[in-house]
Amino acid sequence: MHRTTKRGSVRWCLAAGAAAVVVAGHAAAAQSRAVGGRAGQRSAKPPAAPTGPRYAPVRQEVDAGKVRRGATARFEFIIRNPGTQTLRLEVKPNCNCTVPTYDREIAPGAQGKVVAELHTIDLSGYTTKTLSVKTNDPKRPSAGLYLIATVVSMAEVIPSESFVFPLRDEGPTVRDVTIRLQKGETAEITGAVSTVPGVKAALEQMPESDGRRAYRLALTALETMPLGAINARITLKTTSVAEPEIRIKIRCEKGIIATPPSVYLGVIPPKPPEPLARIVMLSRHSGPFRVLRISSSDQNIRAEFVKVQGAGAYRITVRYSSGWQPGWVQQLLTVETDNTRQPRLLIPVLARVTDGRSSP
Repeated sequence: MHRTTKRGSVRWCLAAGAAAVVVAGHAAAAQSRAVGGRAGQRSAKPPAAPTGPRYAPVRQEVDAGKVRRGATARFEFIIRNPGTQTLRLEVKPNCNCTVPTYDREIAPGAQGKVVAELHTIDLSGYTTKTLSVKTNDPKRPSAGLYLIATVVSMAEVIPSESFVFPLRDEGPTVRDVTIRLQKGETAEITGAVSTVPGVKAALEQMPESDGRRAYRLALTALETMPLGAINARITLKTTSVAEPEIRIKIRCEKGIIATPPSVYLGVIPPKPPEPLARIVMLSRHSGPFRVLRISSSDQNIRAEFVKVQGAGAYRITVRYSSGWQPGWVQQLLTVETDNTRQPRLLIPVLARVTDGRSSP
């Protein structure tokens, strides 16, 4: 028979009491957390609406995908104003191939549109254009909207729709260009016209290959073409309504060529914080040449030249540090060479000098 002593009874009562206190404590804490959580949920405040006008485009870029050259691609952007004041917009294109129309004002909580049209007659391949947006949103006073398209022509020009045409020093220079129509194209190319009298263009049809019709474009640059670089354009006339013309840009280069042909130092103060430097490259497609010396029409311009090893070209460094008065500056560099056809080349140097107080 089991007996409980007085001391054992006391110990058991103390342990049971302690356990009850612990359990009660856990329950109270759980209840407190639950009540606190519900109270926290009731006291939580929704995020404050943004004050003032707010510029919030749904998308900043729109891709029109493949667009047939000559067609007009349309782009639409949705602009939201989650702010508390009227949003005002000013939208301008960065090229003359886009024409935007847009809502100049968007009420608080409302949305507006920016619609742009992209004219593709002078474009080719993957193209990105930008609309510059100015707003009265203090957090986004300026932004950009981006127009993307892949412009596809009715024909492929080989080697390219834009290339360099090196000319001989003596006699005419002839070059062939291949024009291949896309598969299934029903339009035809009917003629070719050059914008430069010294470059003649003749077109003839070639045998069909791989189900694609083709043409041969024979370009002939006459010996009368002047020395230097001249940009020309060959316009192919077609029977296509969407693409009535295909424009091929060529750069005719004869003799010694300066790239770039002139030096523009920009809008500068009378004494820039650091000396300005620009690079001009001299090159020639046929035969070597030597630069003998360079002189400047202005003592404030310094020019140095060095031969580029293995390239048959020269690199000219033009420097300016100070000395010019405010206003437009137009000076000349004279490059003397051992080439009897081009013993001297003139390279203009241009700048606009501010008064040092007003911004450019």
